[in-house]
Amino acid sequence: MANYKIVLVDTDVISHFIATGNISRLAKIFEPNILFVLDMVYEEACRHPWDNERKEKVNFSKSYYSSSVGLMVNITKIGENTLKEERIRSIIDLDNKIIGVMSNSTTRRDFLDYIQKHNINISPRFVTYKSYEQLAKALDNGDIDVFCVDVTILTGYLDENKKILDDRFATQHYGIASPKDKEGLNEIANIVVSEMD
Repeated sequence: MANYKIVLVDTDVISHFIATGNISRLAKIFEPNILFVLDMVYEEACRHPWDNERKEKVNFSKSYYSSSVGLMVNITKIGENTLKEERIRSIIDLDNKIIGVMSNSTTRRDFLDYIQKHNINISPRFVTYKSYEQLAKALDNGDIDVFCVDVTILTGYLDENKKILDDRFATQHYGIASPKDKEGLNEIANIVVSEMD
C-alpha cells in the first residue's frame, strides 16, 4: 500500500498560487501519492490577523516558504517614447501617498513598525481591499499609489508598467493551516513540509 500525504489547503490558497504564477511551488507538496483535502481553515485564519489570535483558532505547520512584504508602483511613460519615469523610487517617497493593503492583514502595522524602527519620517494613508485582484485594479486605475503585500504575490501582478521597489520588510512565513481540533492533521502537515527540504 502506498504512503499518502495529507495536506489541507483552501481553494483561495490555490487560486493565489495560480494567479501569481507560483503554482509550481505548491505542486512540490502535491507530488505522487498525495491526498488533497479542501478545508475552510484558511478563511478562519484570515479572520484573525494577529499571530496569537490565529494560533488560538487554527494550527499552523512549520514554514515551507518565506517572503517579505514589498511595494509595487506604476511606472509612467514620458511622452511617446519608451522612456519611463518612476514617481516613487523607494519607501522614503511615500509621504502623503495612498498605500493599498489587504483587509485582515498585518501589513499596515508592519509598515509602520518598519518606518519607525528606521526613523523614516513619512505619513502615508492606508486603504484596505478584500482581494489581491482589487488591489491590482486600484493600482491600475490610480486609486492607490502603492500595492503593498508579500513580494511573492506582487510578482504575479508585475508587468511592463509596474515596478517592485527594492525596499523589503516583515518577513512572512508560509505554512499549512489545519483545524485546531485536528492536531493529527497538523503533525502530518509537518511531515510533508519536512520532506520538502
